[in-house]
Amino acid sequence: MDLRFSLSRLFQLTLVVAVVCALFAALKWPLALLALSGMNAVACVRFWLTRRTRVALMALATSVFMLAALLFTDWGFSTPRPVVRVAWPHLVAACVWQLATMLFWLVSVPPGTRPTHEDVE
Repeated sequence: MDLRFSLSRLFQLTLVVAVVCALFAALKWPLALLALSGMNAVACVRFWLTRRTRVALMALATSVFMLAALLFTDWGFSTPRPVVRVAWPHLVAACVWQLATMLFWLVSVPPGTRPTHEDVE
């Protein structure tokens, strides 16, 4: 794997983390998780179009785990005193996949920008 790390990439990562934090600060967690799932789906399409398939598949898996966490959460509507029971295995998996997606995006290089052997010599 060819690693390229720059100050601009670090700034982009800081911006992504700030957007995620702002989502959860501004919205209730189910809406923030739904919005973050949508953002991961958009990122998946963008990475797929730029031929970064590994990061695209990681973003897709993150989006699916977030939707699964929302789908399998027991919202407690059928009980007299509603208690939300979060689907923790799916939510933990979504968090791990989100972290892995962000870190893999940070160290991945888009196709076409890799140095050739003529550039190295």
